[in-house]
Amino acid sequence: MRKSIVAGTLMAAILTMLFVTAVVGALGPDTTQEAVGGLNLRFGGSLPLIGAIAGFFSILTSYIVFSEYLKSQFQNDFHWPKIVAVLAATVVPLLLFLLGVRSFGDVIEFIGALLIGLEGIFVAWMYLKVRAKYPDKVMNVPLWLVHALMGVYAAGMAYTILT
Repeated sequence: MRKSIVAGTLMAAILTMLFVTAVVGALGPDTTQEAVGGLNLRFGGSLPLIGAIAGFFSILTSYIVFSEYLKSQFQNDFHWPKIVAVLAATVVPLLLFLLGVRSFGDVIEFIGALLIGLEGIFVAWMYLKVRAKYPDKVMNVPLWLVHALMGVYAAGMAYTILT
């Protein structure tokens, strides 16, 4: 399992670096925030379409994996009913769209900040629960540091929501 996780993470990082290198190499200082839009302006034709399709599937699969993980966490750790867990893990992007957020980059930034913030808080919270139950079997991290990390994640989420 460990090898699969490492391999999958490395493959995603390498593909991302290749994509960034290709876009910046092709567009130089004309690189736009939404890379495919910049490629379309510069080159037109089928190349940007292929890039858009690849990007769409890349983000879609990441969203599905992260949503499934979050749904499982809601069900297993918080004992939420399945339907509530599914809605909590998947409805936020749709709500943002319905509220008028049309910039794909803004949606990704917002969702990423919220989900990563929640994930960080959940991991710290689970650590506190495990530490209370099995104090001699877990790494001893100072409680102030765990709470500080939770605060940093919460502050990042608040900053994203308020700005």
